[in-house]
Amino acid sequence: MKRVLSLRARLLPAAGLAVLFAVFANDALAVARNLRFERVSIEDGLSQESVMNILQDRQGFMWFGTQAGLNRYDGYRMTVYRSDPRDPSSLPDGYVNASFEDAEGRLWFGTKGGLARFDPASGKFVRYALRDARAPGRQPQRQRHCRRPPGRTLARHQRGA
Repeated sequence: MKRVLSLRARLLPAAGLAVLFAVFANDALAVARNLRFERVSIEDGLSQESVMNILQDRQGFMWFGTQAGLNRYDGYRMTVYRSDPRDPSSLPDGYVNASFEDAEGRLWFGTKGGLARFDPASGKFVRYALRDARAPGRQPQRQRHCRRPPGRTLARHQRGA
């Protein structure tokens, strides 16, 4: 019995030191990660000051969805993507209310006019029309985008998928 107590008495301080080391090492790593925040405005090229959503993609680009287009910021300059009714490879609508990067790294954007996937090779969008967008007299209202099992993406509209 004495031998068990003696072993516990020696292990407890060592375990305590290990826990303290882990906590302080974690804090040290957190300090080493230097985060920098900047204000971006219309003076910097933002299409509108009302930002509806923000996404940072795997490449580090910041995407800002506004009521007047989609903005990609690389840390130096802003690229604005807008809707053009004559260009089927543009955004379906200028009001961008949802942004999402799926497991494969594809970027999806929900607008009032439908869902769009960004093609980084061409800098264009692939549109996915909502059922409501095709129905005469009906306007799509709200889209949501969520993560599904690997390889599957689901876009949901308030009136159906």
